[in-house]
Amino acid sequence: MTRDSSLSSLTLYRWSNPETTCDYPYLALAEDHSVCLWLGNYRLSFEWGLSDQVAAWLAFDFTRTDGALVGDFATLRHLCDSIFGGVTFGVVSFDAELKPDRVQLSLEKQVKAEDGPEYLVWTVGNYQRINRETNRVMPVAPPERAVLDVCTSTFAELAAQRPEIFKESPPPHYRSPSSRQPLQ
Repeated sequence: MTRDSSLSSLTLYRWSNPETTCDYPYLALAEDHSVCLWLGNYRLSFEWGLSDQVAAWLAFDFTRTDGALVGDFATLRHLCDSIFGGVTFGVVSFDAELKPDRVQLSLEKQVKAEDGPEYLVWTVGNYQRINRETNRVMPVAPPERAVLDVCTSTFAELAAQRPEIFKESPPPHYRSPSSRQPLQ
């Protein structure tokens, strides 16, 4: 259970420009710009702060909705900073029941993009660290498990708040030609 004082409300935005270069149908942004989420197609990406790229999408490609999401991002960021020395962004994928099944983190201190830790999520508390290059599976250290527990529970709670957002297909620019429908 999270404390109310650590909860942040994020305003939801949905694509309005079918030619957007964002491959997510929704963006969510905290009022203070401390966290930004990219949502949809059974995925979620998060970053701390508002990048120039996301600011441009918000200005030209997305429209504010009446919706919002609420989550404890302060605790997640604190754990990421404490355990990993800072996480620049992360990607979480979800299964058909909207349970997180994979988490990939991009660390501030990593040299190459593929150096960030990637995890399989079997259930909350049951994780495996994977290395895609070597196809090696490694155990998860207790400090990593703490970050993953907060990450998976935070993002599962978000998916439960607005499941339709997490299931929505990408904007038309990123749909396969056979699945494109004319806009009306």
